[in-house]
This record gives sequence, C-alpha cells and structure tokens, in this order.
Amino acid sequence: GTVFAATALSCAIAASAVVARDLTIVTVGSATLAGTYRAVAGAICDEANASGPRDLRCSPETTPGSVYNLFAMRRGELDFALVQSDWQRSAVEGTGPFAGTGPMDDLRGVMSLYPEAVTLIARNDAGISNIGDIAGKAVDIGNPVTARRATNERLLAALELSAQDKSRFRELAGSAVSSEFCRGNVDAILLVLGHPNPSIASVLSDCDGEIVPIAGPAIETLVSENTDYAPTVISEDNYSSLTEDIETYSVSATLVTRSDVPDRVVTYLMHAVLDNLPALQSSQRVLRDRSLSDMQFDGMTAPLHPAAAAVFAQVETTVGQ
Repeated sequence: GTVFAATALSCAIAASAVVARDLTIVTVGSATLAGTYRAVAGAICDEANASGPRDLRCSPETTPGSVYNLFAMRRGELDFALVQSDWQRSAVEGTGPFAGTGPMDDLRGVMSLYPEAVTLIARNDAGISNIGDIAGKAVDIGNPVTARRATNERLLAALELSAQDKSRFRELAGSAVSSEFCRGNVDAILLVLGHPNPSIASVLSDCDGEIVPIAGPAIETLVSENTDYAPTVISEDNYSSLTEDIETYSVSATLVTRSDVPDRVVTYLMHAVLDNLPALQSSQRVLRDRSLSDMQFDGMTAPLHPAAAAVFAQVETTVGQ
C-alpha cells in the first residue's frame, strides 16, 4: 500500500509538471481594481477560460491604466491590453508620452470594445452647469500617471484655463475619487469611462452629484481636430437621476496586442468575446449596442493583428449566410 501510494503520488507530481510546462498564461492589462477596464478584462478572461483550450489560461492584470499598459506591452510584460483609443494612436505615431521612445511599430489591434465618455460630475451646490464653470473650482483631474489625466489635460488646454483657474484642481488616485467627492472635498470630478457604471450611479444617487454637459465652441474644435474623439451623449437611460441625454464627447476602449503574439492566442481571445457576446453584454452593460463594424473600426489606429482580421472576416461571412 505504501509503495502504491508513493508511486501514485510521483505520477501525479509528474503529470502536474507536464501540465504546468505546457500551460500558456495569456496576460491582459486592464486598469485599477475598481475600474471598468478591470471588470471587462475579468469577464473576457472568465469566458476564455470557460470555453477555450485547456493549455491556454487568460489572466486579467491590474495596472495603472492605458499608458502603462502600452509601455508594458512594449517591454513584453503583457500580451494584450485595454487602452483608450487616443493613447493607442499616440503609441502608433510616437507622440505625447511615446515621443521619447518612438512609434510602437509592433502594436496591433484586436477589437474596439465600447465608447468611453469624457464625463464631468459636479456637486449640485457647486455652481457648475457647463464645462467652462470649472475655473476656480476644486476639480479632480486625475493622477498624473493615468490615461484619464492625459486626456483631461487635452481638454483643459482646449479650454485655455489660466494657472489661477486651475489653482484648486486635485490629482486623486482612482480609488479615492468617489469618497472624496461624497465627502464634499471636491466640487467636481472629470472622468473618462463607459456608461452605465455602478460607482457613478452611487455618486449620483447618494452624494448629490449631477452629470454636467461638456459642450461649446472650444469642445467642437477639440473634437474636430482629434480623429480619436467623437461627439456623444450619455443617455438618460443609464441613470435614474437623469432627465435628459447629456452632451459630451468620447474616446473608445480598445483591445490591443503585439505583432509577435501567436495567431492561436489572438484567435483564442477573439472567440472568447465574439462567441460569448450576449453573455458578456449581460454582465458588462458597457459592451451593449456594439455592431461588428464598431468592434473592427472604432478608435482603431494600429493595423489589426492578422488573426483578428481573419476572425472578423469569418464572423462576417457566417452572419451573411
């Protein structure tokens, strides 16, 4: 009995070693643990792990966000990443944060996931009824290392605010934004995110918050001069406190990879999304109302990875039959 048990144990250990050696971990960079990117990446990996081959395992990685993800991909530390479309373009062109390292020539697109609206939430008593009213107010614009902050900086430059106008601005980490707003420590917060969002619903219902339009001539010029931006509205259907659609503009949340990531791995993640889209849209409401064309083209600057292009072509053919 002892000999048999020892033999069985050694066989089990050997089998485990083979499994571990043959297992490929596919990493997907997202953003902070409380953010929508992390929730979406987690849902995609859940579907991939439930339906994909046993030798591939998808792992959603918590990160500071888009710009970090792109640099981590460049270093080979991530296989895939969720990134804002404006920073995807910046990486492809070697501008902004990527000016020092040059264009990311091996960046490849996988799919566009959902629109992310630039969203201004103000306290009801803050005296902020449009984006221009933030001058001189205590407004959180985001931590300097985040893509949210970088996108907000473009907005602030378009508004031509003075140093005095911005003297009370705050630089909060994502985890502190809602709590600081609800404590009354900031008058408003500038976010870039998909809707509906549970945290925003809570801020609006429990903390005297309201979504304020981001509109006017300066915004029209900003959007017209940046191909990654598109006019959009935050639908009143998203939150019970809204009585009308709120005008603003958006970027796209996109999924990207590198050219050296194997076709099989890209195909694995593509099918995890497209084959399970109804379930994903049910659990992650930001993914709803996306057409196949939206997913191929919205906010995509980098060329599609060949495997992603092949899967889209296959799905289009199937849908057309």
